[in-house]
Amino acid sequence: MKSESEAENLQVTCGICQSPAKEMSRNFKGYKVGQFFNIFECQTCGSSFCDPLEVDPEIYKDIYQHGEVLAGYNRYHAYFRTVKYQKSPLEFLAKQEECYWFIEDYLRNNVDKQHSKLLEVGSGLGYLTYSLHRSGYNVQGVELSSVAVNKATEQFGKLYRCEDALKLVDDGERFDVILLTEVIEHLTQPTMFIQMLSNLLSPGGCILVTTPNKDYPLGKLLPWGTDLPPVHLWWFTKNAMRKMAEFAGLSVSFYRFRDWHKTNFPRKLLKQPKINNPKHIMNLDGSPIKPKRKSIKQKGVFKRLKNWLNYVRYKESVDLDEGVIIGAVFKK
Repeated sequence: MKSESEAENLQVTCGICQSPAKEMSRNFKGYKVGQFFNIFECQTCGSSFCDPLEVDPEIYKDIYQHGEVLAGYNRYHAYFRTVKYQKSPLEFLAKQEECYWFIEDYLRNNVDKQHSKLLEVGSGLGYLTYSLHRSGYNVQGVELSSVAVNKATEQFGKLYRCEDALKLVDDGERFDVILLTEVIEHLTQPTMFIQMLSNLLSPGGCILVTTPNKDYPLGKLLPWGTDLPPVHLWWFTKNAMRKMAEFAGLSVSFYRFRDWHKTNFPRKLLKQPKINNPKHIMNLDGSPIKPKRKSIKQKGVFKRLKNWLNYVRYKESVDLDEGVIIGAVFKK
């Protein structure tokens, strides 16, 4: 049995570029009460990852069960309920978040609706697949959760399959565009997954990937600035995306978010979450932890003043081309 000092001397390496990683935080609070992780940062690509790097299948069952009231997931349920009644669902989503703006803008400017076949991997509650369908795209969604697929099918129709996307490779299916929105950070082997998805691409096809952006200014200040592990296992940089592309034999480019920021930057910055002192989100039994009620002072003038000071402090340091998320285009 190894002593504690021997264990500390073991070299931890990054699963993306196989370079040494440095421990940035120990016993970092996880998503559920009683969960704790060590956080490491790759010394080459700069991405952060948790240890142990393991998926907890039960946590996703709990998220789907309680998603209506879970911070960070309740908005997905709101989109699920309301997007069907929007005049233009895709434009509606594009105004809500950077990831949907990136998808809508890229497809509108680069993809021929009439002759392109799209696949959303990890379609969840199905509202993005449905919105693309309403906009005239030939699209289908694949999702591992039968609960999510059943809800999506009941709400939006038969646009979804409950199966592993990689099974489609053996079926001989090919797609011009594969959408991977806020999925890759949940995977233990993201590089291998991108490589295997590339086998689903038609010649000249692309994979559109979105994921929280560690290159965003606050990413340089925090050991972990995305959903708590083991929900998110990674916090990626663009350098990590380049390494994945190289491994998969693909090229990669990154979307600029300056146009998004022209109208949304101040609002998004004021909503930037404070993650210096993370708190568990879920009890051990999977039930959500109720947030403490905010005081009158927090709701009033003091909070507005604090938000304005934060805006003044950060606005000069933010590169407007950077988004809170990475929008990566992997091309075959």
